[in-house]
Amino acid sequence: MDKNDNKREPWEEPIYDTESEDEYSRSGKKNNSKGNAGFITVLLALLIAIVLLIVFIFVQATRTPESSLKNEPGIAIQTTESSTKASASSTSEEASKTKETKTVDSESVAKEKEDKEKSEEEAAKAKEAQEQAEAERLAAEKQAQEEAARVQAEQEQQAAAEQQAAQQVEQNQAEQQVETPATPETAGAAGTYTVQPGEGIYRAAINAGVSMETLMQLNGLTQDSPLSAGQVLRTK
Repeated sequence: MDKNDNKREPWEEPIYDTESEDEYSRSGKKNNSKGNAGFITVLLALLIAIVLLIVFIFVQATRTPESSLKNEPGIAIQTTESSTKASASSTSEEASKTKETKTVDSESVAKEKEDKEKSEEEAAKAKEAQEQAEAERLAAEKQAQEEAARVQAEQEQQAAAEQQAAQQVEQNQAEQQVETPATPETAGAAGTYTVQPGEGIYRAAINAGVSMETLMQLNGLTQDSPLSAGQVLRTK
């Protein structure tokens, strides 16, 4: 059976030599490996080129409107004007915002400065009013003290003058009584006195033995009233 099994039919025999086929398959594999490596390299290169081409096309497509607008004068002017207007508008908005901010800051600073000046002015006015009130109070006290001192001095001076006058009257009365005592002729009737030549009220009062005030009061006279010789004066 082994012989029969190992025996091959004519159509089962290989056409080519097995050894040569093995050698060919080895060289084919090597060639296939080299071919595959080259194919992969070429494929990668193509992929890179395609990616670069896509990027280039995208960049060109992005730049194309601007470049085309630049190539056309009207569109370029409009684009420039639009960009200028947009830039100017943005600049004006920024300037307006900055101006508004500066205005608010300046108004706040001005208000703070005004409030501070107002507070300082009010404090200065209050201090000035207080100082003025204190000065007026001191002046009033000083004036009152001076007035009181003046009144007291006048009262003292008047009291001294009255005391001196009273002492002088008493002294004169005493002297007159010693020098010229009253006589029946000069004394007159009871309660009267006859004025002698050259006598005044003071001398008549001494000779009559009464005070000058009493004599003037009883006869309705004043210190300056003139007396004539023989005039009868009341003494009681």
